[in-house]
Amino acid sequence: MIINISFFLFSSSQLPSKKDTRKIYCRVRCGDKVRVFSMNRDVPAEYWDKKSGRISGFAYEASMVNGYLDMAEQSIRAICTRNPSVLEHRKTFRRLLHEEITKRQAGFHEAFLTFLEQKSRGYTLSTVRKWKSLLGLIEKFAAASGVTLTLPCIHASFLASFRSYLVHVCDQSDRTVTAYFSMLSSFLKWARKSGYLTEIPASEMHRLLSSAGNERNDQPQLSEDDLEKLREMVENNGAPEPEPVLLLTLCYTGLRAEEIRLLNRNSLSDAVLHVPGRKERNIYLSKNEEYIVRLFLSLLANGFYDRPHQAKLNEMLRTAARKAGLHRIVSRIRYKLGEPQVRESPLWELVTIEVTRRSFLKRLKQKNLSLDKVLEMSGCTTPAALAKYF
Repeated sequence: MIINISFFLFSSSQLPSKKDTRKIYCRVRCGDKVRVFSMNRDVPAEYWDKKSGRISGFAYEASMVNGYLDMAEQSIRAICTRNPSVLEHRKTFRRLLHEEITKRQAGFHEAFLTFLEQKSRGYTLSTVRKWKSLLGLIEKFAAASGVTLTLPCIHASFLASFRSYLVHVCDQSDRTVTAYFSMLSSFLKWARKSGYLTEIPASEMHRLLSSAGNERNDQPQLSEDDLEKLREMVENNGAPEPEPVLLLTLCYTGLRAEEIRLLNRNSLSDAVLHVPGRKERNIYLSKNEEYIVRLFLSLLANGFYDRPHQAKLNEMLRTAARKAGLHRIVSRIRYKLGEPQVRESPLWELVTIEVTRRSFLKRLKQKNLSLDKVLEMSGCTTPAALAKYF
């Protein structure tokens, strides 16, 4: 049996409230039962939007109140679906609604997955994996420390202990810890706006989620001499190896892992590579670059790369760099607990898709193209996203 559930929010100027404000009321219909009750929230009269049933504009705490109303609607629908006759008993309904909202506000795992589902539409596959990695680390830490993982438990003491856990137990550098806490900050800000209220004081959150330190390194990238070695290696072999062709192609085009899987033989025409995906883009190539990319698409079509994931692609890129003799030593400083640790590695060990993309964008920058053209060819949506590579 299908039961129709309707939910309508309104504000009334007939009922007493504070000066220049109105109380928000809710009318719920479940089958033939109707219940009207207060949401215990006030709204300035000029900011209430009757059509959407929400606060409009940039009124104070508008996002938090709207987030609470969204959560209340989800809770009401869940309660009425489980027990359609619950509206007959006012006190029982109010108690169940309060319990349902409290449970949703406390549910860290559910809130985190909801956040990830909403935000992942704008994230690459590798970024989504980083978010899931963070969730796994938080859950592992909570299990090890015997804490029931809820949003209210994400307080100052928990965050301080989690930071120590990442540094001492997981052996993470300050830069990695900073990245994880920056992601946590984004999630907690979303949680406050979406009605998942937490009790962390703003000052404590800012202190604990602030930067832990930065690595003072030039980001590794492939120079023109490195590319020349790779090009000679490809052109001098009768049957070019897939790894060097892949590495050269990524340095010429800045392709992401998920974009590679969408390419086919018809993606290249008249020295222009058409890259499909969430943000389609065209990359204009020179004659030498067109030859390499055409060779890459041929190998891709013949199954040499087998549509690999990013970890496999990075392994192939390092193999190509090692075969091409990219052995120059790169010194990097890794900060742990504020103490610098110098690490020296051959360049080929550091080659990843991020390095090839950075090399591609650096070459674009050196061509003195306009910002709009660079954004078009790079696939970056904003100048801020582009600046992260330099």
